[in-house]
Amino acid sequence: MFTGDITGGGVHRRIFDVSNIVVTTADEEEMENRHRGVVSAICHLEDMNMVISGNTFGDVCINDHDNGNCILKFGIGDDSAVGSITRCPLNPELFMVGRYPHNEILVYDVREDLTTGKPSLVLRDAVSMAVSRY
Repeated sequence: MFTGDITGGGVHRRIFDVSNIVVTTADEEEMENRHRGVVSAICHLEDMNMVISGNTFGDVCINDHDNGNCILKFGIGDDSAVGSITRCPLNPELFMVGRYPHNEILVYDVREDLTTGKPSLVLRDAVSMAVSRY
């Protein structure tokens, strides 16, 4: 299980042992901390060996889920917070970041260069148009 820290912005990998209806922490590892503030969203892409997390300052961090090292960090905008992160159900190479308070969904493709922080697609409310960089 991956959990976010509400005090120091860290992400933790926790392994629990459940036996005789008692839950104990068997192992815990902190991911390399690149977040400021509160971790507001976490998404585990197990088959890609990634943990993607976001915070209330608009930072997105991609960590290696085995060793906890930060692979990449980028921002989604100074006046934004990460509201949610999820994998696209129809395409496993895509993940989506909910951007608050702009009410946008930023779609990223892990096959592309993510170092720019620019999404492949931005989905806005029903009145606005979707914006693609293609």
